[in-house]
Amino acid sequence: MAKNNKKSTHFRLTKMNPNPATEGRYYPINFRLPSVDEIYDEETGTNRKIRYVIGEQSIFEDEQTSKNPVIGDIVFSNGQLIVPYHKPVLKKFLQSSNYNISNENRTPGVQAFFETLDFEVDAKKELEHMEAEFEAIELAMNTSPQDMVALCKVLGINTDRSMYEIKHDFLRFVKDDPQSFIESLSDPRIERKQVIVEALENGIIKNNSVRKTIDWGGKSGQTITMSPIGVDALDNFVDFTFEKEGELVFDRIVTLLEQKLNPAPAKKAEPKKAKA
Repeated sequence: MAKNNKKSTHFRLTKMNPNPATEGRYYPINFRLPSVDEIYDEETGTNRKIRYVIGEQSIFEDEQTSKNPVIGDIVFSNGQLIVPYHKPVLKKFLQSSNYNISNENRTPGVQAFFETLDFEVDAKKELEHMEAEFEAIELAMNTSPQDMVALCKVLGINTDRSMYEIKHDFLRFVKDDPQSFIESLSDPRIERKQVIVEALENGIIKNNSVRKTIDWGGKSGQTITMSPIGVDALDNFVDFTFEKEGELVFDRIVTLLEQKLNPAPAKKAEPKKAKA
């Protein structure tokens, strides 16, 4: 089936009254957009003046032929402007204008007044988000309580509460940012960070928030890493463990953690042999 190109194009003002109860409306009744602009033309590599002139077939002033050009009015009504398919020049002007925030080639620093609405693109984006959300929630619901708590610790969700509260906030995080959650499940940094957080909880290492260092626990207290200004000490340490020296440190942490969580059973004393 041939695609219907006889579609109107919708434009909308970007500035909306956040409190319509005060003025009784979200947008002004009428907003007149300048019908003249100067844009960078990629085809010629030059700045060119554009204007919306009634009866012309081009938006570029240097291509227009009218001796007495009539500049057309461009008026948004209640924040909206719908351009029918039979007005391609007006559509071209609006799409090319620096006042259009949707124009990727607009001149930086020029104030934008409106945007192009693309319902097909918006629907596609929303559909992709919904699909990611369903996938993420399904993965989250199949996560064991133990793994969920471990993930929450890495994600910064308070786990010192009931499982109902933990799961509520966990699912809220998943719903708010499903794509990040899906990506985290295959991110080696997340898995490694879980081990490091567990090592912190068991005193294998310490996070010195004042000095922004990660130190060995126990009597040693020797500094392992010091994070640069503006960098989280724990995230910096996770990155360090992927380096050659850091891999050795991480292996040592895993060994000490396993010894702490699964201590070897004490050897039983052998019974004394009776004297003959």
